[in-house]
Amino acid sequence: MHSRITLALEEAGWSVIDGVTSNIVATESRTFRSYVIYSMEVALEVSPIGDEHVRVFIHPYRRYFTGARGKMPYLKRGLAKSVMASLKESFAAQGLQFAGTAQSRDKAYRQNRG
Repeated sequence: MHSRITLALEEAGWSVIDGVTSNIVATESRTFRSYVIYSMEVALEVSPIGDEHVRVFIHPYRRYFTGARGKMPYLKRGLAKSVMASLKESFAAQGLQFAGTAQSRDKAYRQNRG
């Protein structure tokens, strides 16, 4: 499973590094948006759930023009969509699906229920 996750991340353009624990696949930070005084960087941790699902942890940071770096206290919806869009095709090619959020799972359940 870890090899499939690693391959999917590399196909999507992420640089894979050792995770904090053996069951996590982590990535180096990658710049997603640049503004005048700071840029938004994202690092990922991907954890397998069973044989087909993964949980993606998105860690957003601000890197200021001074070189200082600070963790963002929350993940903006637009940034999350950009990150997940960059991963969707490569994960699907490896037969992996995102576990989603509790809200997205509830919404899908309500839609399927009728």
